[in-house]
Amino acid sequence: MNKNFLLRFFSSLLLGPLVFFVVYLENYFFYLLLLFIIALAMYEALKLKVKIIKIFIFFLLIIFTLSVLQIYNLNNGKYIIIFILLLTWLSDIGGYVFGKFIGGKKIKIISPNKTYTGFLGSFVFVQSFGFYAKSLNISFVNEIVLNFYFLLICTLVVILGDMLFSYFKRRCEIKDFSNFLPGHGGLLDRIDGLILLTIFVYIVKLWIL
Repeated sequence: MNKNFLLRFFSSLLLGPLVFFVVYLENYFFYLLLLFIIALAMYEALKLKVKIIKIFIFFLLIIFTLSVLQIYNLNNGKYIIIFILLLTWLSDIGGYVFGKFIGGKKIKIISPNKTYTGFLGSFVFVQSFGFYAKSLNISFVNEIVLNFYFLLICTLVVILGDMLFSYFKRRCEIKDFSNFLPGHGGLLDRIDGLILLTIFVYIVKLWIL
C-alpha cells in the first residue's frame, strides 16, 4: 500500500462527507461550494497550453454549472445531486480498486493506466449500489431492467468523461491538472466524469423522463 493510495483514501474520506453535508445545508452554502469548484476548475483549465482544449473545457464547465443549478432547484434536487455524486465516486473507486489490486491488461489506446478490469470494477460497484438502493425503494428509474441499463449508461458516461480528460492531459503533456487534492491531482482530475454525468442526468431528467 503506497503513499499515494493512502493520500487518496484519507482525502476522499474527508472530502466526501463534507461535500454531502454542504449539499444538505442552506442553499447559499451549496452555491458557494459550486462557485469555488467552478473557479478552481477554470483556473486549472486556464493554465493549459492547447487553446482549443482550454475553450472546450470552459464550455463544458458552463453547461455543467447550468445543469447543476437546474437539477438542484428541482423538488428533489438535493437527492439527485447526491445520487450523481455517489454514481461518479463509486465508478471511480471501482475502477481504481479493480485496476490497482487486480490489475490486468492495459488499454494503451485509451490511457497507459487504464485496464479492462478497472472498467469492470466501475460497472460492478455502480450496479451493486443500484441493486442495494432498489432494495430500499430508491432508484432513478422505477423498472428494474431500465434501472440496470440506466446505471450502465451512467457508468459509461463517467468513464467517457475520465477518458476525455485523460486525452486532454496527454495533448497538453501533463500528468495532472494541478496538485490541489493530495493523492488525486487537480480538481479537474476528480470531477471529469462528474461533469459529463451531471449534464447527462439533467438531459434525461428534464427531457426524457
